[in-house]
This record gives sequence, structure tokens and C-alpha cells, in this order.
Amino acid sequence: MHFPKSYIDYASESIGNPNLEASLTFGEFIALCMERDPSRAIENQRRKHPDWPSEWLEGRVRLRWICDGNGWLIRGVSRRILSGDVDELQLFLEMHVRSRFHWYYKNDEEYTEIWELLTALAIDDHVTTKGHLKTATFPLVKSRGGEAARLFNAVHQLLRDPETSIEHLDLHTTKSCATWLCACLEFISALVRRSQNDVEIALNAILTGYRRTPQINLMEKAIAFCAHGLFRLGHLTAPEFVIEPPTEPSLPWDAALYKASKDRQIISHEHFSNLPKWLVSSIVDLKPLPWETRN
Repeated sequence: MHFPKSYIDYASESIGNPNLEASLTFGEFIALCMERDPSRAIENQRRKHPDWPSEWLEGRVRLRWICDGNGWLIRGVSRRILSGDVDELQLFLEMHVRSRFHWYYKNDEEYTEIWELLTALAIDDHVTTKGHLKTATFPLVKSRGGEAARLFNAVHQLLRDPETSIEHLDLHTTKSCATWLCACLEFISALVRRSQNDVEIALNAILTGYRRTPQINLMEKAIAFCAHGLFRLGHLTAPEFVIEPPTEPSLPWDAALYKASKDRQIISHEHFSNLPKWLVSSIVDLKPLPWETRN
């Protein structure tokens, strides 16, 4: 997979900058989170949850540190660009989708996350995909997410009922919609209609438009995980419909990751030797956190 020089330079700077912690391996980053003094953060949590046991308070603090926002994705892609290690990228992405599952954003009390679900589909992460299907609000009613909300509903609908017809999906777009996001909805339309030509056109439109979209961090758009996820969605919901992956190396498509990640999980309990078992299970197996099941 070939990346522009600007991406390689950015990744090199990230890896070489000790303040960004991108040079750390998976184990080193987890160890760093465990070495940090949680005292002050625990006291802040205690004021919010005065009846929680100390183990929960510390666990919540360390879980937040470990989850690290989009850090796992950014570090994983940076290291993938420089080292070419596909297994490490998959491990970091598995950590990314699990951590985001625990720290999702809510809009009017609806679970609206779609991008992490597409990333989970991209790496064939069955555990996280099932977690989204179980937890997500479907269909969205209150959310005003526009095309993103329609994409959310369409993906969930197809995962629940692969035989869904085009008449039962809302895939309309507006003029202000980003090209790549419009193409995501067009891909689903082509998939449901089983149009080989339109699927290929939509997939290429996603890939070419995704890299042009503005992002806070270059590493977040170096690989179009949304395209990977939709492509995998096609195989899951329409296995009889032959869709060939793109081969153009200049596009943000990681062919090696796509081939390697099918039907396997890398992350395991062995990656978290110093964490409480309940906390590890919440990450590896997406078990409910103890404060989520107290009632």
C-alpha cells in the first residue's frame, strides 16, 4: 500500500514525538496507563459516584485512560504506514472500536455511533458488531444526523434483515452532503439492488472522496475504514453477490488488512496482564461494566 509523502512525514513525526506516545507498542501503552497515579482522578470520580467501591472508581479512571479517544486508531495507522505490520494495525483497531463502544456519544439519549461499527465490520470484529446491534438505538428517531443517521439506519437494517428491499430504506442525500458520504449511501443502494456496476462506482467514489475530506488528523483518513466496512457488509448480507475489492494502490484501501482480518480476532486477555479481570472482560469480550449492571 502506497501513501503520499505527507502521510509518511506525519507518521514519522508522530512516532518520533514522545509527547504523542505513538512510538509505544500495545503493551507499553497499557503499562503506561497502569503506572500513572490515579489518585486525583479517583477523587473526582468519587464526588460524582460517592457510593461506588474503590475498585470501580479506579477501574473507570484507568479505562478512560486506556480508551484514549481516537488514539488507538491514529497510533495504529501511523505505525502501519512506517512498519507495514498488518497484525499490529488490526490489534490497535480492535482496541479502538471496543474503547469507543464504552465511551460513545449520545444525542438525545440515542446511541448513534456508526463509524466505529463500520470499522468493526472492516476488520470483521464479530464481538463489537454484535455489541453495537445489541446496544444501538434502532431505528433512530430523535437524531438529526442527516446522511450519517440515514447511513446508521441502513447499515443496522441490513445487518438485522439482509433481505430488506430498497423501498424500506431512506437513502436520500442533500446537496451539502460530502461526496464520500453520499457515496456510502449510494453503495448501500447499489448493494440492495444487486447492481455490480453501481457498487463499483460508489466504492471508488468513497475512496477518492474520503482522502479529500478535511480531518483533524491525517491518520484518520489515511485508510477509508468506512469503505472497508461497507464492503464487508456486502459480503455479510449478500454472500451470493460477487463484489471484487479495489486494486488501485493510490486509493485509501488497505488490501493486506482486508485479507488478513477475515474471521479472526487478535486482541485477548493476555494483552492486559495487570488489569482487573472484570475490566479486561469489558474490553476483550465487551462484557457490561459493573456499574452498568448494578440494578
